[in-house]
Amino acid sequence: SLDDVADDLKSLGRMIEASDDLRRLVRSPALSRADQGNAMTAVMERAGIGDLVRRFVGVVARNRRLFAVPAMIAAYLALWAAHRGEETAEVISARELGDKQMSALVAALKKAMGADVTTEGFGITVRPSELSAMDVRVPGDISGAAFWLVAGCCHPNARLTVEGIGINPSRTGVLDVLRSMGARIGIQNAREDAGEPNADLVAESSSLRGTEISGEIIPRVIDELPVIALAACFAEGTTVIRDAGELRVKESDRIRATVDGLSRLGARIEERPDGMVIEGVGQLTGAECESHGDHRIAMTMGIAGLLSQGVTTVGDAEAASVSYPDFWDRVRTLQGP
Repeated sequence: SLDDVADDLKSLGRMIEASDDLRRLVRSPALSRADQGNAMTAVMERAGIGDLVRRFVGVVARNRRLFAVPAMIAAYLALWAAHRGEETAEVISARELGDKQMSALVAALKKAMGADVTTEGFGITVRPSELSAMDVRVPGDISGAAFWLVAGCCHPNARLTVEGIGINPSRTGVLDVLRSMGARIGIQNAREDAGEPNADLVAESSSLRGTEISGEIIPRVIDELPVIALAACFAEGTTVIRDAGELRVKESDRIRATVDGLSRLGARIEERPDGMVIEGVGQLTGAECESHGDHRIAMTMGIAGLLSQGVTTVGDAEAASVSYPDFWDRVRTLQGP
């Protein structure tokens, strides 16, 4: 609940005030997106509060300034501040406003709930407001849809439709990357719910080619890079992923976990400090692999198994339920009888 979020933030705030390193960090000028997240996590780990960090990655609460690395947490804080606040609150996200969760929340608050909200750059200012209840239809997460898009594009005879997926431009980096690789992905039935654009995405068997993924696109595809690496296994030529060191401090070291899992299936993939290099092989062979307790790695290996010859076993497969509880049911549907 929002009250639980507030209580956890207060506890974290007290811990931060007890740490000289953390106080200096939250009062320092803004770092880059990746550097801020990595630095915050590293300092909190040294301060001995890693468990709380893993629950609210990088969330800091101090006075009436609420710092949040993930935009999703910033969105929760903004809603809580508008509802419970007695004075103006400022929420700062390490990701520039525009992420799906943040933009949908701000649009809903402004248009329908009566909140006094303004946004600029990395900040959102919330003033005490009387909020009105409303019904919101939340679009599907494109990060979850990405697994099916890759399955549809890499399978030799497929056409998959994923309905009602959010297509906010800040969240469609995976579409941009896959299309740059030659993926046939169409957008149908475009509409808007609670200020958020969404549509049905249609992925068809495609002849993919290697590409380079680096620089400004990385923050927009950071969560989808493991499954994009899988797509690169079925592409002609070489795919290079760089500037993605943030992957090493996710739920697992996603660079190492992706390389480990796909290598077991016969991929020609090489680990780099900030990314991966993948040589397209066109075919994978079933084997035993691990999720490393990471939902995105579990689902990447699941789609890899769906596309591979033979049987693939994913250890700790239930990790997928963190973000996609019925993922394996969907896989079984595609497998058929």
